[in-house]
Amino acid sequence: MNIRISKVASQMVREISIILTRDISDPRMRGFLTVSSVVPANDLKTAKVYYSVLGSDVDTNLTQQVLQASRGHIQKLLAKRLQMKQTPILNFIYDDGSRLAAKISELSEPESENIQDIVFEDKKD
Repeated sequence: MNIRISKVASQMVREISIILTRDISDPRMRGFLTVSSVVPANDLKTAKVYYSVLGSDVDTNLTQQVLQASRGHIQKLLAKRLQMKQTPILNFIYDDGSRLAAKISELSEPESENIQDIVFEDKKD
């Protein structure tokens, strides 16, 4: 990714996050929505917007529906904020990485009581 595209991507993350928190007020959007990253195409005609939702599966599905339904409006607001000849077409993609990371850390942490039992058993011998 060249420097210009990476600058556009970081600016898009900032602006889309602001748009989603300030300008889109749909009651179906519950949970905590975070724009993780934006990956624009090399020609800047399209961009993949990766997002995560802290909430239930229902919240995630409702947020996906709202984002798809208001994609044109978000794009229009983004065009006003970005100083580009043509605004990329946005494709919202759910980023499951944060949920997977939480599950992995939960599974990899043994219960504290079991750790203490193991430590004390080793010291007794």
